[in-house]
Amino acid sequence: MSNGIKAILLAAVSVVLASAQKGYPATCGDLLAELHKKPEHLKFLSCKPHPDDQIKPLVAEYRVEGIYAKAVERYLLKTFVPAPNQKCCASFPEMPSVTFEWKGKTYDLAFRADELGAHTRAQRLKVPHFVTFSRQMEQP
Repeated sequence: MSNGIKAILLAAVSVVLASAQKGYPATCGDLLAELHKKPEHLKFLSCKPHPDDQIKPLVAEYRVEGIYAKAVERYLLKTFVPAPNQKCCASFPEMPSVTFEWKGKTYDLAFRADELGAHTRAQRLKVPHFVTFSRQMEQP
């Protein structure tokens, strides 16, 4: 094994160990499934910890076919978005993005379409949509 490859492997192991030593997970999984709140038709793609970000989030990415996107969005918002008197900040009515408290933890939920050119409902039904669900490990 060359010295360059050894150095890269050593750096990767160091990052994983440093994260684990601070009590921060080195990996994460399907956050919605772990909460037993994953809607039908939502496909888990990946989850990545972001230990260098200010709030150190665990960020899970999901995909849903356009035809099911509205139902998935409705379910997630109804399930997680708190009553109006609690912390919540919606960004875009068309593609919501919210931060909320749930069971003592802070989460972010965002929706986006694969193609920005999908302006009509008929067009949006044909393109995949993506959901980002993240858990903040620290407060700002």
